Amino acid sequence: MNTIKKNSLYLIIGMIVLVVAVGMFAIWRAVMPPQQVVNNYSTIMDVREDKTDYYFSNLVADGALYRMEKRTGQLTELFADEVSSPYPTEDRVFFIHNPSDELIDQTIYSINKDGTDLKQYVNNCDRIFYINDNLIYYASVVPMFHLYRYNMETDVVEELTKGSVEYMTVVGDEMYLVTYGISGCSLQKMTGDFSPDALETVHTASAIRTPFYENGKLYFQEYIAATEQQTKQKKISSYNLSNGAVETVKVLNDVNGEKTDSLFVLSVDQNRIYYTAALAEDDTKRAVFCFDQTTNTTQKLFSDENLYGTWYVEGGVFYSSSFWPHLTDVMRVVDYSGKPLADLNQNQ
Repeated sequence: MNTIKKNSLYLIIGMIVLVVAVGMFAIWRAVMPPQQVVNNYSTIMDVREDKTDYYFSNLVADGALYRMEKRTGQLTELFADEVSSPYPTEDRVFFIHNPSDELIDQTIYSINKDGTDLKQYVNNCDRIFYINDNLIYYASVVPMFHLYRYNMETDVVEELTKGSVEYMTVVGDEMYLVTYGISGCSLQKMTGDFSPDALETVHTASAIRTPFYENGKLYFQEYIAATEQQTKQKKISSYNLSNGAVETVKVLNDVNGEKTDSLFVLSVDQNRIYYTAALAEDDTKRAVFCFDQTTNTTQKLFSDENLYGTWYVEGGVFYSSSFWPHLTDVMRVVDYSGKPLADLNQNQ
């Protein structure tokens, strides 16, 4: 009899523990930010990465598609002609290449990561934003930067927006777009199956650039034009995905060495925000800065007169003297101290 009572007691205690555990898990899921796929390729990114390699348009090799091993720095040419917007998936690299002189002919291709099996898809593409399963989300050439979705299985093309989309960041089942129109600039959100009917405006400004997701927040740079009530302002802000709050993270000013109106690109790693800006003392030169949100301090990491096109990657920076291959004579990849990670001219 005592054995039966003990077993019953253990069963009751076990059920209580299970109920508490399920409840705690539900609370954790409710307060934690989305942990699904995060796509921070928000702009015309000519450098992208997977776990082992960087894929980039080598601007000192006429824009050819290259792969660089993270561990060794070894370079491999995958496609010899000029490309843009490389996008690695599990086994292939997608990119845009123009086989003619007509902008409308800018076409999405893909190739195996060893440089074999070239495939051609849809044209009229300015940049690749996001690839999920068989769907490619991209900005068109004409109309300018409208968002389109292309199904690789059915060959069907859908127009998702009527306005220009400059940037996109995807977090789980939420897609954040920066759109420009006559009335200004908006940060907008699509949910569900990314239908245009689900488009919601969450923030507006004179200009919004380079949104980047980290730790439940979308960080971005924004510009507020001068009015009778306020002076112009450029700052880094954040949008909280859980409650919709927009907060100022850092107002750019000349005190920390960066020119107030010259923020170009940003990247976020935990509590550190990396960004490129012109120097306050000489706006013809640029530097990489790091703002620590924990200590509220800004540090200039390194500067270079060739620091123009900038692409942040895990643990470092690719940069060049221009965004365009035929205007570029310098392209480098360095860590955050400015130390070279590889020689991008080694195959030249």
